[in-house]
Amino acid sequence: MLETISNVRIETEAITPKRTLWERVTIPDTAPSAALKRDRSLVVLGLAIAAQVGCLFAFVMPYQNALSTGPTIVLKGMSYDPRDALKGDYVSIHFDIGNKVSLADYKPGDQVYLTMIKGEPYWRADAASRNYPKVLNSNQVAVRATVLNGKAVPARVSLGIEKYYVTEGRGADANGELTAEVAVGKDGLPVFRRLLSSGKAY
Repeated sequence: MLETISNVRIETEAITPKRTLWERVTIPDTAPSAALKRDRSLVVLGLAIAAQVGCLFAFVMPYQNALSTGPTIVLKGMSYDPRDALKGDYVSIHFDIGNKVSLADYKPGDQVYLTMIKGEPYWRADAASRNYPKVLNSNQVAVRATVLNGKAVPARVSLGIEKYYVTEGRGADANGELTAEVAVGKDGLPVFRRLLSSGKAY
């Protein structure tokens, strides 16, 4: 009987191959499940959307703050070239800010802060500085601008709002003298409130 059992054991071991130690070890499946992959994808997508919304919010906020809380200055403008083939009708404006300050030391492209003083009916530039003025009187507002030609008389500057887009077909209606109401942010950022032509809102 013992001999028979021994023979059966030998035959069984001959038929069943021996497993190595590596094969005997059970390795847990650490690969992420389909649900986990989907959750991660949703998180990445959500972060990407949040980043885009955040960038848009950061871009719009300075303009919104200027319109909501900034003081309004009134500038005199003259229109010209009222057409953009790609973007439609607009009023291109040259602002007459009565710039009597010297910008001869500034190069084209330099940023300058113009201290505007209230006049009747238009505001005019009264001083210029490379940094935002530390002290402003109640009748003064500092506007950020870019120097175009500091040696010209008067000096030429850009406020960055020289194009005012309008309803299709109305660009040619604004000819001659215009009045611009401009909100100014705490950092000197100018933002259009409205444009008037012949005393009427454009």
